[in-house]
Amino acid sequence: MQMSHKKLLISFCLSFFFHFIQAQDRKLDSLLRLLPLSKDTVKVNVLNQLSKRYWYADSKKTMRYAQEAIKLSTELSFKKGIALAYNNIGVSYYLQNDFGNALKYFAKAVKLNEELENTKGIGDAYNNMGLVYNKQSNYPKAVAFYLRSMKIDEQRGDSNSVAGTLNNIGNIYDDQQDYPTALKYYFSALKMLEKKADEQDSHGMTLNNIGAAYLNLNRYQEALKYLFQSVKVRLARDKEGEAICLSNIGLAYVGLKQYPQALSYLTKALPLQQALADEFNMLSTLEGLATVYEQMGDLKDSYAYIRQCLQLAQKIDNKKKVASAYQILAELSEKENKHAEAYQYQLRYSQTKDSILNDENTRKIAQLQANYASEKKQVEIELLKEEKAYDRAIRNLFAIGLLSSLVIGLLIVSRQRVKMKGDSALIEKNQQVLLAQQAQAAAETAISQMKEKQLQIELEYRNKALTTHTLNQIQKNGIMEEIRETISEVLKSTARTENSPLFSRLIKLIDYSFNLDQNWDEFKLYFEQVHQDFFVKLKGAHPDLSVGEMRLCALVRLNMNLKECATLLGVSSDSIKTARHRLRKKLSLPDDNPLVDYLMSI
Repeated sequence: MQMSHKKLLISFCLSFFFHFIQAQDRKLDSLLRLLPLSKDTVKVNVLNQLSKRYWYADSKKTMRYAQEAIKLSTELSFKKGIALAYNNIGVSYYLQNDFGNALKYFAKAVKLNEELENTKGIGDAYNNMGLVYNKQSNYPKAVAFYLRSMKIDEQRGDSNSVAGTLNNIGNIYDDQQDYPTALKYYFSALKMLEKKADEQDSHGMTLNNIGAAYLNLNRYQEALKYLFQSVKVRLARDKEGEAICLSNIGLAYVGLKQYPQALSYLTKALPLQQALADEFNMLSTLEGLATVYEQMGDLKDSYAYIRQCLQLAQKIDNKKKVASAYQILAELSEKENKHAEAYQYQLRYSQTKDSILNDENTRKIAQLQANYASEKKQVEIELLKEEKAYDRAIRNLFAIGLLSSLVIGLLIVSRQRVKMKGDSALIEKNQQVLLAQQAQAAAETAISQMKEKQLQIELEYRNKALTTHTLNQIQKNGIMEEIRETISEVLKSTARTENSPLFSRLIKLIDYSFNLDQNWDEFKLYFEQVHQDFFVKLKGAHPDLSVGEMRLCALVRLNMNLKECATLLGVSSDSIKTARHRLRKKLSLPDDNPLVDYLMSI
């Protein structure tokens, strides 16, 4: 059984993700006692530190102390205190998933720190903005802000913050299941941190990130190597990080099918996570324990742990773990010949997977809309630049025409005073020409605006069509995956008549998938309505490309990752990697020229 290995994604280079702050914090008590005794800027700093201490515990207190810091800082003209308060408010909104207000206050912090020439504050705010976009799955913008922050930190010589940003970028690739690329960034961070003996916490987290990536690649021995190093660094320093490492070590031994060792480490991790109330990471530990006991033949303990996992997953609304728990319960019921109960659990598993698919489709729509809005904004900027250039040319033409008219008029007045009547007629004619030119320019501007509006409407319609088609493909392939899983379950079942509920569900799923099927010509039609002449130009430059390679080029042009391409084409991620490698060879691309950049240029 394939396990899902999760790790804690902590950004330790920022001003707001160093460690989880416990409610009974000694420093918090000291700050509360110090507050009534403090004055002026010292009191501002105490208020900001109190605001920071309540990030996770009480968002209302975070806001209250930050607002008090802003009020007092304004009276004292202490801009640095205001900038810190803006950052605290931004963090509070971020933790409440109010991303619009979070970005608003981080942007205010950037502006104020720029006035103060506080490069550290600017870099921290940029990194915070990167975290917001990361949580929204807007990865291009997240990376853009991370790189801005890293550039500032490099100029400041702050290698610890640079390493933290490298970890953040690695986490983005980890979220997208591109573990080899994630490892490149983690190892870059590790190389920097190994030179700094005083940064053991950051070092330990990076080692854990590397171990977790190898764990997800099923390279268990390499995972254990780095996870053991991480535990050694964090022992008695970071209990939360230590618990995560112990759990990951246990899961690695599960992958190696060394169940006694797995049981030893998972049982060490669980009480630590329970004491810390680390419910998210506790789910993988409970699932691992259930799997271990199942493989060791102790179905009673396996039931106990997986039911605990299910209850906790439902409590924190982790649908992936809910689905995984139902699947394990179905397996356990089948082993005890409780076929009706196994069927019910399998049905709940399928329903939960449907719900996850719908959530992923919703996220995909939001991502496509965000990408479209970004592209549309860029087009508007370019059009605005062209309009400004056109307006400048018209104004210059008018100025030249007016100047010419004045010069001609002066010459006529000075040399032919006797022809005043003729001169007046010429001036009037020049004015009429000038008015006609102005009217023509206004008409051209109106026509240009109308064409632009029609173009925007047409582009929006075509993008919606392409989005709908792509999502239908994702949903179809998700259903086909469920068909495969249902067939597998049917083969395990002792009752295999055509009237069984599993066969009925299989027939319905097949019928439904036929209704969703869309052919390649339809996808190509929608695609070229948005990206005109893409296939014509691509085929002209590379006439030996096959239909399958042309389709892969289109998906890469849409910025689909490996997993999404694999889902749409109904193949494995490894097959997509191989296909991309062959495609690069056919396109004769050098190693330093990314495939997506080349296809974007067509």
